[in-house]
Amino acid sequence: MAYIRGVFLLLFALSSLSYGERVTYEKLREIMLNNNFDIKLADLDLKIAKNTYRIEKSALYPSLSMNFYNEYIKDLRNAPSYIDGQYFFSNTGYISSFSIRANYLIYDGGRIKNRINMFYTGIQTAKINRNKLIKELSLKLLEIYYNALINQKKLELSKKIKKKYLAIYKLYKKLYMAGKISREELISSSIELSEIQLEIEKLRLERKRLIKEINSNVGYVLDNPYFESFKKIKPVKEVSYQLLPEVMLYNSKILEKEFQLKYEKSSFYPAVQSFGRYSFSSFDRASLSRSVVGLEPVNWGVGISAQFEIFDGYRRKYTVLKLQEELKKLKLERKKILNELRQEIGLISSEIKEKEQYINDIKNKIKKVQENLYSKKKLYMAGLKTRIDVLKQEIILLREKFNLYKEKQYYLYSVHKLKILGEKIVEHRTGSY
Repeated sequence: MAYIRGVFLLLFALSSLSYGERVTYEKLREIMLNNNFDIKLADLDLKIAKNTYRIEKSALYPSLSMNFYNEYIKDLRNAPSYIDGQYFFSNTGYISSFSIRANYLIYDGGRIKNRINMFYTGIQTAKINRNKLIKELSLKLLEIYYNALINQKKLELSKKIKKKYLAIYKLYKKLYMAGKISREELISSSIELSEIQLEIEKLRLERKRLIKEINSNVGYVLDNPYFESFKKIKPVKEVSYQLLPEVMLYNSKILEKEFQLKYEKSSFYPAVQSFGRYSFSSFDRASLSRSVVGLEPVNWGVGISAQFEIFDGYRRKYTVLKLQEELKKLKLERKKILNELRQEIGLISSEIKEKEQYINDIKNKIKKVQENLYSKKKLYMAGLKTRIDVLKQEIILLREKFNLYKEKQYYLYSVHKLKILGEKIVEHRTGSY
């Protein structure tokens, strides 16, 4: 028996907790948003989408190009040369020419504009994907934090319960030594003590796993932290479904498909482009520099070009029909996901209401347990109940208090979850902790 007692005391010492940094869910979420590599990659995707849009938008502006040409010529035939509209009678010389050309798209049926709008929706999609990622990571962290919070509380209460079981075991041992109880009852008490110790060890291992998981998600090393309870916030009365990233993503896809459809339809119209050109030329028999300095206007020109595809084997027609069907499919998928989200959020909202009532029921139950405990303590003082009866009732009270804490935190977990789902994500700075 002394050996068993020594083992229990050793395990109790090993299972003691000395908490380090105190953390909250909000603090961990802030660190995660600054350190998470996926968010940083999403930020880069957004910047890439913005620059791609600017590249495509440049098509709306006129283009201006310049061309310079210089050549040394040795005419072996000793014949006149015709360059840029002029005859040069010389065997050898330097030719220089310079021209400026400008182009501007006058009309294309809105083809370029719709293409630019397609890439603009790419920016919106990148923003939505980033926001969707932030919400997914926040919800994942919220769930892990809730599990760590419950694990921590259960570990603390299990240690308190263990003290009660240890006291019961000591009392049973005295009764056994006095011959008032059987060996089986003493062994049964010993088994209860062993079971609570095993539960504590499992909870300690689970705590280590949860801390590692939090460190992995947050990108910050926590050494045996103390998890603060969830902050009390009021439940969200109404969630704007249009702010949900899943819905916003489909809205962006639909808008992009609509611009793509307009882009294909605009190919039925001709593309008209204007251009202008101004040319300079010079020739010198002996000097390269004089041929460059002596550049003179030779000619200029302006014009209009038009391009129109008369027949393409009905490619454009069926491309338009294909895009129209894809657009219908996207709208139907959006409706489907919207219904699923309404059901999911409706379930969370109903859970919150049910938990409020359930928490009140547990509070009432705790009051009855406390009354029962008070009654047993009075009977114990009167010699009608044993200390063991009081300790067992105290264990029941501790377990009910844990159930109350667990339900309260689950209630707040659900409220926070609903808030994350409905909140609008703003641009977030990046850095490191």
